[in-house]
Amino acid sequence: MLVDDDATNRNLVSEILDLCGYESIQASSGAEALTILTDQAVDVILLDIMMPDMDGWEFCRQLKQSINLAHIPIIMLTALVDDVSRQKSFDVGADDFITKPFKMDDLVSRIEKQVKKVRKSN
Repeated sequence: MLVDDDATNRNLVSEILDLCGYESIQASSGAEALTILTDQAVDVILLDIMMPDMDGWEFCRQLKQSINLAHIPIIMLTALVDDVSRQKSFDVGADDFITKPFKMDDLVSRIEKQVKKVRKSN
């Protein structure tokens, strides 16, 4: 699942994932993503931090407090590059942190790492 308020970013990442054989679901906000997650299972969430209404940190906090959703790995995919943002992301439960712009190979390998971790624990 891709959660980003910028449609261009969502579409770009979705195209990359499609090329690598992944199916992606898009959400333009944290609230929309939480609604989608009540009906659809996902293997990993790529999450922007800077979004209106509910930022990525609040979404992550809420997801990790949910008994049914806390197991889903979250990779922060953000333009924020400072150490405080990185640390805050891990503090609220993020599993990984990637800055934009990113290398396609790096993104895909980190997604694969999180998916393998979840499948191994099941």
